[in-house]
Amino acid sequence: TRMEMNLAREWYLVGTPYCGNLEYVQARISE
Repeated sequence: TRMEMNLAREWYLVGTPYCGNLEYVQARISE
């Protein structure tokens, strides 16, 4: 799993629907 930043400067997880701030994305990963 890798994270990238899109053009809107939002973090997203490659291969998942998760997008938003870093804390949100990390919280989704750890579930």
